[in-house]
Amino acid sequence: KIVASLLAVAMLTGGAFAGEGGNDEKSDVKPVLAPDPEVLKIIESLGEGCSALLPRFKVTGDLNAVAKRLKLDKTGPCARDYCIKMVWMPDRKRAIYCGANHWYPHRLNDVWEYDLPGNTWVCLYGPDKNKKTNRSDWDDVAVDENGIFRTKRGGPASIGHTWWQLTYDSEKKAVMWLCAWGPDPAFSKTLRGKMGAKPHWPPLWLFYPYDRKWEPVVGSKFEGRKPKYINASALEYIPDIKATVWTTVGGMWSYDSKGNTWTDLKPNDGGLKHRDPRSHAYEAVMAYLPSRKILVSAGFSRTKTGAVGRTNVYSFKTNTWKKVAEGKDVPMGYDSKTPFAYDSVADVCLMCDKDKQLWAFDVDKAEWSKIIPKGPPPTGHLKSMSYYDPQRNVWVIHRSGKVWVYRHKRRVPGALNREAHVSGVDSKRR
Repeated sequence: KIVASLLAVAMLTGGAFAGEGGNDEKSDVKPVLAPDPEVLKIIESLGEGCSALLPRFKVTGDLNAVAKRLKLDKTGPCARDYCIKMVWMPDRKRAIYCGANHWYPHRLNDVWEYDLPGNTWVCLYGPDKNKKTNRSDWDDVAVDENGIFRTKRGGPASIGHTWWQLTYDSEKKAVMWLCAWGPDPAFSKTLRGKMGAKPHWPPLWLFYPYDRKWEPVVGSKFEGRKPKYINASALEYIPDIKATVWTTVGGMWSYDSKGNTWTDLKPNDGGLKHRDPRSHAYEAVMAYLPSRKILVSAGFSRTKTGAVGRTNVYSFKTNTWKKVAEGKDVPMGYDSKTPFAYDSVADVCLMCDKDKQLWAFDVDKAEWSKIIPKGPPPTGHLKSMSYYDPQRNVWVIHRSGKVWVYRHKRRVPGALNREAHVSGVDSKRR
């Protein structure tokens, strides 16, 4: 009921999403990068169902001593296990990436953005000093006035996993990162004793790409039960209601950044229990479909005969989760292994499973179909970074130092972009 009310207000007041990439102007985005003619030629020539590998990417930005010691000035951010989601920023026309992992190849608080036309990684925030633990060096940390453990530059000093807990608040113009795993118990005890730092919940951080600074979220208000972290955790900013949704197998909440308030959404009239099969699976990847006002979650179920793929859909109009596909012919989504994105031109969700098989999900038919691209498949190990670029109508996967692009369907000249259909923003402007 809460979500349906918010959605109705947004539509009546013209608050519905105007479309990713609907504004051609970049607002004070630096550094300005020149497009690479070879990259543009490859992208513009891609036909339907076609893929290609781009030339080696370039690296620039805040490449400090730590970055250079770890050779990030050569490799870019490097794909990190439990951190495979890149997020499109409609105002900057680039995708942003940050987060942590199991210390491979490192565990850092750096932030990067990727510019596809320039085929360039830009380091927006160079990594602070780090040990091979989930924290920064003691001589580089401090506790702020709110008792938050931070580096002296202001970044998060205790780095947790990311999973699908990364999104971009286009109203606030800030990346939202849920640093779900705090320090281990022994370190927490040391932290409280040595630094006087206080735990904060939820451990939400904001990064402002225009100002290039981190900021922890403190003093949140809660309407209903407090958010509870558990697996299949995902953050998705929902432009229609100007709020971020946090969903796990244990519940679902919305976050209003202006009011700094969390609200328990109580899907399925509050009847959705822990690990309910109508909700999403124990591990899952997720995407929001603006034209349909739904979330699509792709994961897997454990059965007596083995694991099978499972796909669930959440409707903002009815505030309900529903299982729509399950079985051996359904790909299994893993938040650390399977790139996933919504292609707004083709109106399908795309996945690359752990065996490098490509899939497309048709929402209307609730069916998955295999994709055999006309071109090279994604190459390299499972550690990936990916996003869908609505400006250039391609799915982008970074893997093993290579950039792979795929176009499922060509944009029809003059057709309305699916994210823009409510406000009538014409795709020809893009």
